[in-house]
Amino acid sequence: MALILRCQKVLFSSYRADQYADAEGFMNSLGAVLEEFPDEVIVHVTDPRTGIQRRSKWPPTISEVIEACEQYQDHLARMRSPKVKFIERDVPRHRDLPPGSLAQVFVPEGHQRYDAMVKWSQTADKVWWKFGKSSDGRPGIWVSHDAVWGNR
Repeated sequence: MALILRCQKVLFSSYRADQYADAEGFMNSLGAVLEEFPDEVIVHVTDPRTGIQRRSKWPPTISEVIEACEQYQDHLARMRSPKVKFIERDVPRHRDLPPGSLAQVFVPEGHQRYDAMVKWSQTADKVWWKFGKSSDGRPGIWVSHDAVWGNR
């Protein structure tokens, strides 16, 4: 409750007192609205460095405060939600591609990663690798970029 009162005062003091039609009524309504949100949201929305004061020249309406709180709460939820990592090898449409079509890095025979890439190719989908020659005629294996850097 002390946090909400402090935040109410911060928001209220950001504007001239004569800009409020009913200053006491605004403070009461603001307190009731802010109670519905987590402390983190309340502090963010009422802080003059991050809050509604940065974009509103006039005292905000209660609906504007609610909207700002809901927007920040949604932002926090998106930031905290688990991220879905796109993994190319899980995309079924690559199955229609010709062998080696997603291989873009050449590893020549004798390179320190060559043996590991050949071993990896034994179990990897053929779309990710192919044996071949480099532009200068050296034999080796072409692999996906992810295979070279250990993501496959």
